[in-house]
Amino acid sequence: MSPCFETLLIREHKPLHVSFHNARFWATSKALFGVETRRDLGALIDAPLPVCRCKITYANTILSVTYAPLVPREFRSFKVVETSQIYPYKYVERGWIDAAKEAAKTDEIIFTCKGQLTDTSIANIALLKQGVWLTPKRPLLEGTARARWLQEGKIREATLHCEDLKNAEKFAIMNALLEWQEHDIDAIAF
Repeated sequence: MSPCFETLLIREHKPLHVSFHNARFWATSKALFGVETRRDLGALIDAPLPVCRCKITYANTILSVTYAPLVPREFRSFKVVETSQIYPYKYVERGWIDAAKEAAKTDEIIFTCKGQLTDTSIANIALLKQGVWLTPKRPLLEGTARARWLQEGKIREATLHCEDLKNAEKFAIMNALLEWQEHDIDAIAF
């Protein structure tokens, strides 16, 4: 089985939103690797840069803690891609995702599964409809930024289809490193 990983944003040498990463880490560790101990990811981090990304790779133990400069990513084009794959855990092995993105020849892909909107290859998605931000009820991966925005009431879960995406006012992608990035619908190839 592939190891899993968490990627945390570091600001002022401190990891942000550790409780959300811990929750997913603990659930994944128990479900996939039978680990009952609730280790705090924040205690593993000793960031060498004031702003960077920290990647913690794990299986039944912590395999590595690495740091890299934070490189802002810009997405100008998106393409909708249907998949039948499931991705309930943040596995290191992402070959099918990388292959889908390469085949789409775009900056980023937006997955649908059985016609329902899920998320992108690296982030969860939300649609602005009638002034309300909605996120798919069943994403491929329940991200930590998504969990935080849901808890704060900034987004709501809904069953969303490709038609909802076409008719949205705009959309946003979110993850631990991007945080929240808004885009116009005309950036998407359907």
